[in-house]
Amino acid sequence: MIEMKAKTEAAAKKEAVERSESNGGKYVLVISCFGAFMVEHKRLNVFAPTDSCFGWYALNGKVKNFTGAQVVADQIATPAMA
Repeated sequence: MIEMKAKTEAAAKKEAVERSESNGGKYVLVISCFGAFMVEHKRLNVFAPTDSCFGWYALNGKVKNFTGAQVVADQIATPAMA
């Protein structure tokens, strides 16, 4: 986890894009855990849409929104509280 200096979504997006450009092939997500953090993954896991604060990730210097299929797969994989 890499602590972010950004305080807005636009600043977080810029910081994530810069990080993804310097680490090609890695997915960069912005998460919240008592502050804003970036995490890098070699692959996206099924829970990435829920883990992400803003509904997007950065890969190779480009921001991409999660697809509907990714969001549905996340919802299916998350156990329901009974």
